[in-house]
Amino acid sequence: MASHTLVNSWEGLEGDILDVTQTLTPKVQVIGPCLPVWEVSDAGRCIEDSRMTNALGCPFMEDTVCLHWLDGQEKNSVLLISFGSEVYPSEEQVQELAMGIEASGCKFLWVVRPGMHMPSKDFLDRTHEMGFCVSWIPQRRVLKHSAVGGFLTHCGWNSTIESILYGVPMLCMPFNGDQFLNAHMIHVHWKIGLRMGPPNSLVLRVEVERSVREVMESNELHRKMSELQHVAQRALQESQNSITNFMQEIESSLSNEKLTGI
Repeated sequence: MASHTLVNSWEGLEGDILDVTQTLTPKVQVIGPCLPVWEVSDAGRCIEDSRMTNALGCPFMEDTVCLHWLDGQEKNSVLLISFGSEVYPSEEQVQELAMGIEASGCKFLWVVRPGMHMPSKDFLDRTHEMGFCVSWIPQRRVLKHSAVGGFLTHCGWNSTIESILYGVPMLCMPFNGDQFLNAHMIHVHWKIGLRMGPPNSLVLRVEVERSVREVMESNELHRKMSELQHVAQRALQESQNSITNFMQEIESSLSNEKLTGI
């Protein structure tokens, strides 16, 4: 039987929940925040290690042209729209999103993977000065860009952690699995984002427009996110010690087993 369950989280994010797990077996061990391709600078900022990006692999080719476009945008003016690698919104939902985003007047960077429904050509023609669609992005580099002020996301756990680490409020649109719980925590518990629509329902353009405006303009959401970001960055600096201590505990346990003949 396993002695530990490793969890990519940290006390400052889910401390009250983690307290309840202390009596469980296997023991719950938090080692987060941990992601594959960044390091921590002396200032505690998240830095992507470009040498590892290709080695760790990505299901699609990243489009870095978007970074140059972001360089020309105002601070916190761009909404990132990305649903990860496994979520495929319906064609009707994509068109409602497109109409709502256009009505909001917000600039956007929209990740439309191969196999996903595209916004209409008319929409792309009308909004070519507001933003554009790409097939894949270096998400961590985009989220830490100063021009990005909001993230319309499916609320996968990695995307949630990345958004917190880079201080970007979230507009939640979960589709399955733990995404619903993550969206609830983001909106209700941590208060660092908004939730659009009830589960498994079509989110209409009117709600999209209202929600986009609110998440981009809310000083309170940005304030709460900034507070949680600082907690996350401190935890990031400490996470290496957590992993090191855990490995030492495992090594000690293995040594004791050898000594006792187990």
